Amino acid sequence: MARKKKSKIEVATPEVVKTENGLSSYKQDVTRSYSRKLNLKDYGGNQFETADFFGSRTAREVPPEEVAAISQALYDMVVNDVETSVKKFTDLLTERVSEANVKPEKEEKKPRITKQEMVGIKDIVQDLLNAKTKDDVLSVGEKIKAKSESLTESQIKYLREIYKDLLQKYI
Repeated sequence: MARKKKSKIEVATPEVVKTENGLSSYKQDVTRSYSRKLNLKDYGGNQFETADFFGSRTAREVPPEEVAAISQALYDMVVNDVETSVKKFTDLLTERVSEANVKPEKEEKKPRITKQEMVGIKDIVQDLLNAKTKDDVLSVGEKIKAKSESLTESQIKYLREIYKDLLQKYI
C-alpha cells in the first residue's frame, strides 16, 4: 500500500507590530502617485494634443507610526520625478521648435478697413476674388499698382493680403 505524502500548507500572516498605545497593528503598503497633462499647442502641436506624464512609488510593509511620513516622502519623490520629466520634455520640444523655426500659431490680425475705404476698392477686390489663374491675379496686381497713388495705406495693406494669399494658392 502506498503511503500518502502529507503536505503542509503555510499561510503567510502579516507581521504584527505593537503600537504606542499597546494595541497590535499590521504593517501596511503605502503607494503614492502623481500625473500631469501638458497641452502641446504651446509647443507647435495641435490644440487638443496632450502629453501625459505619470509616476508612482510604493513602500512595502511600513509600520503604522511611519505611514504619514513615508507617504509624504513618496509623494514628494513622485512629484519631483514627474516634474523633472515634464521639464526635460518641454525643453526638448522648445529646442526642436526653435530649430525648425516654427512658432506657435497665433492668429494674424487682418488689416482693418472702413466701409468707405472698401467702397473705393470694391472693384479690385471683386477682380481678385474672381481670379481663376496666376495670370489673372498678376493682371489685378498691375491694376493695384496703377491705382496705388490714389489708395490709402490701409486699402493697400488690405489688397496686399488678399493678393499674397491668392498668389500662394496659385503658385
